[in-house]
Amino acid sequence: MSSASQHLTVLRRAGLMVSRREADVVFHAATPLGTDLLRGRQSSPQQVCPDQQ
Repeated sequence: MSSASQHLTVLRRAGLMVSRREADVVFHAATPLGTDLLRGRQSSPQQVCPDQQ
């Protein structure tokens, strides 16, 4: 597995990226949480850990 693929897997598992495949092309995009972190916005604990209260 390439380094980029490994990094994307970690980001997807963390809820920061989503990926979708169309034929031979894979599209990647930041989730709302990922976008907030990229822009330096603070997120609420519920967004970061929705299963924990």
